[in-house]
Amino acid sequence: MHSDYRSGFTHEEMLKILQHALRRMDSFLNEARPDFIVNHAPVTFVDYLYYLCARYKNTPFLNIRSMKIKNCVRVSTSFFGLPPQIAGRYAEYRKGTESPETDPALREARRVC
Repeated sequence: MHSDYRSGFTHEEMLKILQHALRRMDSFLNEARPDFIVNHAPVTFVDYLYYLCARYKNTPFLNIRSMKIKNCVRVSTSFFGLPPQIAGRYAEYRKGTESPETDPALREARRVC
C-alpha cells in the first residue's frame, strides 16, 4: 500500500474550485461584516484563506489553540508560529530582564509544571 498524492482534478478545475470558495468567503464576510473571526487550531487550506481574507478586509482574526497547562487555551492574532506576545515575553526572559520572582506568569508556570 502507498499514498497517491495525484489530484483528481485538473489545474483548471482546481482554480475554479478556489475561485468559487473565495467568492463565497468574500460574500459571507461582506454580508455578515463580523467584528472579528475566531478559529480553533487552524490547519486547513480553507482556514488559511479565511485568515488572508480577514487580513485583507482588516477584520481581526483570532486563532485559538489548546494549551497543555491547566487545560487552558491561548488566543493569538498570528496564524503561524508563536504569538507575538509569547515570543516577546520569551525574548525578554532569555535576555534576563524577567524572572519568576518579578513575573507572575513565569511564577505560575513554574508552580504548575
